[in-house]
Amino acid sequence: MTDQNMVIEGRAAGKLAPGPLRVFLAITGLSLLIGLGKIFGRYVLGWKRQGRLTIDDERVRFEETTRFAGRETHNAKEHFGRPEVVSARLETRYPYMPTLIGLVGLGAGVIVGLLWLLDGIQGEFTPWILAGVGVLLAGVVLDLLMTAVASSLPGQTTVVLHLPEKRVVRLVGCDPSRAEEIVVWLHGDQDED
Repeated sequence: MTDQNMVIEGRAAGKLAPGPLRVFLAITGLSLLIGLGKIFGRYVLGWKRQGRLTIDDERVRFEETTRFAGRETHNAKEHFGRPEVVSARLETRYPYMPTLIGLVGLGAGVIVGLLWLLDGIQGEFTPWILAGVGVLLAGVVLDLLMTAVASSLPGQTTVVLHLPEKRVVRLVGCDPSRAEEIVVWLHGDQDED
């Protein structure tokens, strides 16, 4: 990397929850509710946490700005040297919300569809049988559609910096090539050893 400044921007994010907790949230459907809450906060309430990571010579500067309802509510700046970065890595995260929506639709379609189908068979009522099959198929189609949508969406590049005292800086939605340059630069001292 050259001596000129390198800047990347993205959404500032906190430390990820432990893996088992994320699996539990996904299985119970709470992850879907949390995601919908974040979407509501971002697009309806205007809550945003933007971050900027700047490399200047041997110094790293991280600036985080929080906005709510279009107004800046918090601004924090942090400076540290390259040797203070314990580790730096890139993550590519793919959207899982369409998959969760598809799974909820599949589950609801199976439960409601089978109940209506069995009630229709037991009562010998053809409209209930057809409605049960229709709801069951609609759940399957929704799941397949959402899985196809999820697999076609691009991933988001995240830069993760681990600092002393378990401090973590995460910048989501960065330019992948610039993020890779910064991570390679941050690992430069280790390559020279």
